[in-house]
Amino acid sequence: MLGAHWSTFSGGASSGGGVEGDSNVTVPNVLLMSRADAEAALGRLGLQVDVTPDRTCGSTIDYNGKKTVVELGHVCTQSPWAGQATSTRIKVYLKIQDENPWGGDLGGTRGRWFLMPDVRGMPVDKARATVRDKGFVTKEIQIAYTGDCAANIVCKSLPEELSRTDTTSDKLFYVGRPPEPPPEHSGKPDDRGRPDERGKPDDRSKPDDKGKPGDKKSTQPPSNPGDMF
Repeated sequence: MLGAHWSTFSGGASSGGGVEGDSNVTVPNVLLMSRADAEAALGRLGLQVDVTPDRTCGSTIDYNGKKTVVELGHVCTQSPWAGQATSTRIKVYLKIQDENPWGGDLGGTRGRWFLMPDVRGMPVDKARATVRDKGFVTKEIQIAYTGDCAANIVCKSLPEELSRTDTTSDKLFYVGRPPEPPPEHSGKPDDRGRPDERGKPDDRSKPDDKGKPGDKKSTQPPSNPGDMF
């Protein structure tokens, strides 16, 4: 129930002759644990625990530098943080994921939202099928080719992986550019099989017009005068 709040308290622990429940401990990391496991881990150290179901956790947290989904009923925040020294008289406050982190209603007629699946490293056809299986079926996914990843492999998506997005917004995959197809051969010899101009005889090897018979009249008089008529 939204806004519900309750607290649980673990049993105290004594240290030397001190007051019961008054000892110093190092707070363990209980992020992403189920509520039961987190309470048990803190209780073993004598720490008091205050638990709040929370619908503002969001779907993911940054855990060890990686975006990680907080499942329903699991810890999304803790205070004091892991590694801090504290007295067992101090409560550890936990917020527990109180909604489905993978999808939900947007309200009214806006439809539903889902988490964008992580399709990085997938062949483009498999990535398309994965996105359809998650409910994104209303629009064709756009493709942008890039030289930054392997051929026909998705290396990035918009929206980014594990982001909340509706089914009607545009989706874009950045995909490695496919290899160029081999050139087609027509069966005709290409220019590389033809002799170049340097292989052809030039005009200097051809007889000129002066060497052709009948093209010019002789300038020598005929030996027989009758040949002139």
